[in-house]
Amino acid sequence: MGCVSNSKVELINNVICKSCNICNLMKPLEDFKPTSNGIMMRHPSCRECENKKHKQRRIDNPEKVREAQLKSTYGISNEDYKKLYTEQNGCCKICNTFVEVLDVDHCHNTEVVRGLLCHSCNVAIGHLKDNPLLLLRAADYLLDTYKKDN
Repeated sequence: MGCVSNSKVELINNVICKSCNICNLMKPLEDFKPTSNGIMMRHPSCRECENKKHKQRRIDNPEKVREAQLKSTYGISNEDYKKLYTEQNGCCKICNTFVEVLDVDHCHNTEVVRGLLCHSCNVAIGHLKDNPLLLLRAADYLLDTYKKDN
């Protein structure tokens, strides 16, 4: 668009433009995320600069990012995760395979953490809708076909 100006908000070619406080470029208002405190209020920096800032923060602080993700998604701290990991000796609770980083398995109804699983086992029980009956049927199916194949 090429909007360049020293003022904070301007009407340029019938488009409301705002100056980003990071890159200092004038950009259309829709390039700024709305704030939660008002319809007309916008974040001071544009989406592109915000995304770059958040990406860099994730690169610079992986432990803090992991901590926030564990807390918001599963309600556990990094220390809780490390304790579970140590209790399981870094192994999946289903297949007992050692994995550097295990997935947090939780009940989707109660949100209670059940344990740590390798990605394959976590995805497998997820595809079976965390339903023990479906898992037993799948096991029966595999046993039946295994007997026929061998």
